[in-house]
Amino acid sequence: MKSSSLNGLKHFYAFSALAFIMRFALCASSALAQTQAPLRVGALFPLTGTMSDLGQETFEGAKIALDLVNEAGGIKGTPVEFVLADVPTPAAAKQAAQRLIAQDKVPVILGCYGSAQTLAIVDITEENQTVLWVDTAWSSAVFDKPRRWTFRTSTYAKPIAENAVDFISKRLLQSLTVDRRSAKVIIVHEDGPYGASVAQEVSAAAQKAGMNISKSVPYNRLADDLSETVKVIRAENPDIMIAISFPNDAVALTKQLKKEKYWPKAVMTTSTGWALFTLPADIGADAEGIFVSDAPANIKPDTLTEQGRNLRDRLTERFRRKTGRAPSPFAMMGFVAAYSLLKDVMTNAKDPSSALEIRKAAISADVPSGSYPNGWGLKFEDSGQNQREPVVIEQWQDGSLVTVDPPDAALGRLRLPAHSAD
Repeated sequence: MKSSSLNGLKHFYAFSALAFIMRFALCASSALAQTQAPLRVGALFPLTGTMSDLGQETFEGAKIALDLVNEAGGIKGTPVEFVLADVPTPAAAKQAAQRLIAQDKVPVILGCYGSAQTLAIVDITEENQTVLWVDTAWSSAVFDKPRRWTFRTSTYAKPIAENAVDFISKRLLQSLTVDRRSAKVIIVHEDGPYGASVAQEVSAAAQKAGMNISKSVPYNRLADDLSETVKVIRAENPDIMIAISFPNDAVALTKQLKKEKYWPKAVMTTSTGWALFTLPADIGADAEGIFVSDAPANIKPDTLTEQGRNLRDRLTERFRRKTGRAPSPFAMMGFVAAYSLLKDVMTNAKDPSSALEIRKAAISADVPSGSYPNGWGLKFEDSGQNQREPVVIEQWQDGSLVTVDPPDAALGRLRLPAHSAD
């Protein structure tokens, strides 16, 4: 069962989604709100549907960033509001983006959490010369062709995949006393844009590392029964399974493996369904020992600048007050996306209501690593991808995600054996 705090969030967002588009205007003072029209930023998140847990978590981080900026006076003295739409599907995202551009005239859209939703709107925002500020969509296909108006603040499939493979080949296999050349590694992934992209990047990284992927097993994340998928896994009997899943299918896959009384020597995952802080509530002790290649959430404080530590403390305090727990990697990514856009880009734009000026400010942005709560900074490559987004390896230990690699960010050590089939 989900935690009561997450159920509370679900009820809140389910009610809010009935209106489909909401406006959040949090002003530095009531007088400011009465005298100045707010700057409007489109915000697309899957608040309902199969991705709702992750969408709500990411949006909550973004909303805290909005609060902090408005409480400090907004952007150049003007308050900011999110024009928010619930986008549980790619079709919903496409319709919402078109409406935000044509009717609400927003210069920038923040979103959409999911890769499928983001891919559904990226050509629309490009054609309309509207800035798309991507928070967490990890598919490499977001930049499969040149983009002028698209910027992604988060990490994505390639570094996440390379990080997972590097940790397996250099640390995990050695700890398991398995030779890299003879190791049996399989990929099990949901077959949507996110899963397919990460699986492809894992295969490419493994090939470069001289590590053999014996099989890649796609599955439908909406399937009611994953028993056939587990039969394939069991027949392969891998040393390491690399799992790429959303929350519901991560839970279903784990439960089916336990039902079959089978578990590989180790399981490496790539965030998403395996990194949501509610996973232990869903699968209990079965989460113990699972590794996660992920965006950072909890790292050594000395890896952060003074600003980064201050923002981490403020984000954590507010998030814990709302949910009763610390922010997950998704809440962190949502916060970083919104805060960097509002504070470090739109604030520095000559005209923060102009998409062109926001784009210019984004290209010029130069925020040192460690300035944000998860250790990230902001500096875009020519493609529009942020290049200051280091990743980590986490492991579920005693019901919590513990950073175990790299050493300079780690708060704990990896534990073996990682799991038991019993």
